[in-house]
Amino acid sequence: MNALGKIEGNVLKKVTTGVNVLNLIGFFWMVLAWIWVAPLGRWYAFGGLYLFFITWVVEFVLEKRWVGLVWNRTKTYFCVLCALFLIGLVYAPWDTTTYLQNRIEHRLGLLGLGLVGIGGINRYYSLKGVFSFMIALSMVMICYLLGKINLIELIQDPNRMNVFAMARINYINAHMQFNFFLNVSLVGIWYLLFRAPQRPRWWVCVVLALCFLTIFSTIMISEGRSGFIASILLVGSMACIELWKWRKWMGIVMMMIALIIGNYGITHHSRMNGGQLQDVRLQLWQASWSLIKERPMLGYGMSQAQEKFSIAMQEYTDEGFRQIWKDQLDCVDSHNQYLHITLEFGVVGLLLLLAAYIGPVIVDNRHRLLSAYIMGLCMFQSIFDMFIMSSFCIIFCVLVLMLLLMPEECCQKQDLCQHPS
Repeated sequence: MNALGKIEGNVLKKVTTGVNVLNLIGFFWMVLAWIWVAPLGRWYAFGGLYLFFITWVVEFVLEKRWVGLVWNRTKTYFCVLCALFLIGLVYAPWDTTTYLQNRIEHRLGLLGLGLVGIGGINRYYSLKGVFSFMIALSMVMICYLLGKINLIELIQDPNRMNVFAMARINYINAHMQFNFFLNVSLVGIWYLLFRAPQRPRWWVCVVLALCFLTIFSTIMISEGRSGFIASILLVGSMACIELWKWRKWMGIVMMMIALIIGNYGITHHSRMNGGQLQDVRLQLWQASWSLIKERPMLGYGMSQAQEKFSIAMQEYTDEGFRQIWKDQLDCVDSHNQYLHITLEFGVVGLLLLLAAYIGPVIVDNRHRLLSAYIMGLCMFQSIFDMFIMSSFCIIFCVLVLMLLLMPEECCQKQDLCQHPS
């Protein structure tokens, strides 16, 4: 009986390990499909999600994770993510059905990955591993784009920004997602070089430095304004912090240099100088605010909010915009996560959103500055786009899992891979 039990135990251990590895593959596939929108069909777009969640349920049962489950601040935080999804269902009986299914589908990641956060992840995940994957993927995307563009022509062409933008749209993704992902990769490089428990070898440092320069240069020729500004703020603040640790006076000098260079870069960006400062987003924000003032405390619900916004938008946007988007006008949102969630759920929804953004910085006691950088990027991007409850939902949840649940070094011994609280 003892021999039979030992054989069964070994088989179970191998099966569990196989499921753990498949779950890890699903996780990386999920990240890849989010950033690299390839015309490969539904299996590519959703295959990683299916693989990740199915294997997570299997490993949750195999590992009996409910045994000895201890409640802590991290699990409380993931309940906030679940609440951001469930609040829409609370409003459903008083809402309309026009956009309800679409909105629920876009936000399912909050519930699914929120439950993953509560139940925990397997021991093969690591913060270093995920950052390394993101950095490598960023470099592959950039090299792929440069392969589609003649590099000499790109350098010589005065409209290189447009040339690069067209290639990126055709082969990768929109500038919002692309630049956000690259900026997260910049944060990852900074962390691995200066804040990781185990510093990389010298040749790895050289490779990471070259990756940093390549990624930062790519963002500098992007037409995306929010990503451009975020990158300048990131790099400037990182340089100031690291130099301040070495020599305080050098940190102060670097801060002044960063301000000068940042101001020059922003004022000379082709989409931020001259008459291009007027953005249709201001009109969309005005339309949102006109509705929020009528019901600031409770909002309208997911579907009804979009219906009312579509009507208000007709009044606040100009004719040129309405003609360009006439076939998709009903799908245009407020392009601001803070305004839109207040439009949907009032002040209650806004407070939940702020808790989702600020929570990781409070909960994470291992690398608070890293969490502040990542969540700061999310909060900044939310000014210009529907973020946590739309196209950025999956990547936001991935980043939160990475910050709060993944150990800093991948290891094989279970006792060395305890999930942080």
